[in-house]
Amino acid sequence: MSHEDVKDKIPAKPSDQCLRLVSFNVNGVKTLKNYYPWNERPGYDEALTFMKADIITFQELKLQRNDIDTSIANPIDYLSFITIPQKRKGYSGVGIFVRKPTSDCSDIMRKALTVEKVEEGITGYLHLKKAQKSYRDCIDDERYEDLCIGGYPDLDNSVEGRHIDSEGRCILIEVGIGLVIIAVYCPANSGSTEEGEEFRLSFLQCLFERARNLLALGKQVVILGDINVSPDLIDSDESISDGLTAGKIKKPYDPANFEKENKDQVTAFKTSTKARKLLNAYLYDTSGMDARHDGKVLHDVTREIQGRKLKMYSVWNTQKNNRPMNIGSRIDLFLATTDIARSALESDIWPFLYGSDHCPIFCDFDLSNQHLSSSIERSHL
Repeated sequence: MSHEDVKDKIPAKPSDQCLRLVSFNVNGVKTLKNYYPWNERPGYDEALTFMKADIITFQELKLQRNDIDTSIANPIDYLSFITIPQKRKGYSGVGIFVRKPTSDCSDIMRKALTVEKVEEGITGYLHLKKAQKSYRDCIDDERYEDLCIGGYPDLDNSVEGRHIDSEGRCILIEVGIGLVIIAVYCPANSGSTEEGEEFRLSFLQCLFERARNLLALGKQVVILGDINVSPDLIDSDESISDGLTAGKIKKPYDPANFEKENKDQVTAFKTSTKARKLLNAYLYDTSGMDARHDGKVLHDVTREIQGRKLKMYSVWNTQKNNRPMNIGSRIDLFLATTDIARSALESDIWPFLYGSDHCPIFCDFDLSNQHLSSSIERSHL
């Protein structure tokens, strides 16, 4: 694919009332510049603008504190919010970048780009630096309550909370339309240790509880980033391949019938690991095989937009050179509460953009959508 083809593949936003969110696990932000188009856009402003995005999150920055210079901490056209691990160097890290409103922005877009509150970490136990005490404590202090987002998860152990938030995995922002955006790099437990799995499940539980609690406060929520969990069987090439090899999965003549002909395996996959079971406990089903809504608060927006498309992967094992063959999985997600999810116009993966073992994902939200407009009005009562 030529360079011009890559540029042309990124669609323009549908309207000036459309909010575009982009998520990209960059697997080391410094390495981006070794690949097109990033090598022709040395500044972060140019890289962010290239994706025509309003709000962008990068995961796995892998930056140390002395690596954070003005080019990423203070880009010209974007506000920048960055979290990195407290101890482990060159690991994890999340950044969220919010486009600065311009004079031609519509009123609703200006509000959507106005950051009213920011928090580091998912549990509320990290300190608001201005106050030198936790967000949880500050929300009950009239001097600082307006700086806190709230909706903290049911976690009474402050030591555990600070531990969960010690690895630079989450930033929350609340913007002026009553929308909370949670940018995350969720733990994967790559070492398959008992301690790692406990940490992973605790993080996910806090994340999903926080979304539920914020919704109960009248706010809309979008979680975006590397969730490190594939929701459905069709999101995991390895699981499908293993099932075919073992004779547990059938390969239909018509790929569109894959889930219909493998209903038992599709259903079993949703609870096949503790992390996947936890995710799907909060996630509305998109397969048409589970009509239960109890406890569900989040929509898998890209999957709802794209339907049951197969091979829609966002990460590949590049050491095995699996990307050209599209042998991968989908773990980079937009998880949104109902009103904001209903306003989604388009959402997809961008596998033509390189620079990482992941590809970017995007979602366009129509801020003039009736459901979202009603939600915005309620949030300001």
